[in-house]
Amino acid sequence: MILKNVTQLFELFKKTSVKHSNKKIDTLKTDNLVTASGTIIYNIAYLGYYNIVSDDGTLYTPFNIQHFPKIMRNNMRVRFTLQVFPEVQSIHQNGKTSRLINAYQLNLDYNNA
Repeated sequence: MILKNVTQLFELFKKTSVKHSNKKIDTLKTDNLVTASGTIIYNIAYLGYYNIVSDDGTLYTPFNIQHFPKIMRNNMRVRFTLQVFPEVQSIHQNGKTSRLINAYQLNLDYNNA
């Protein structure tokens, strides 16, 4: 199956399960959940999209980041929970394709540094 745009990709992931390479992907698995801190990075390629770089250097490409407009800022530090889909490659061809479950800005307290 070839996806022609991001909307088709999003519709594919909105379902509770998707089919990929004759293998059912259970989107409710907890073994693919990641909770970490990282930095939001805006990439200008392909008309622009966001990545999250975790503190351990892993690059994630969440397909539903538009549902979290408060964190859509370049170089913002965030705490996030997402679900990784290792079987799926995004159209951006970088990072691990993932669905963002929760994210919030980290408040840095420079007074106690």
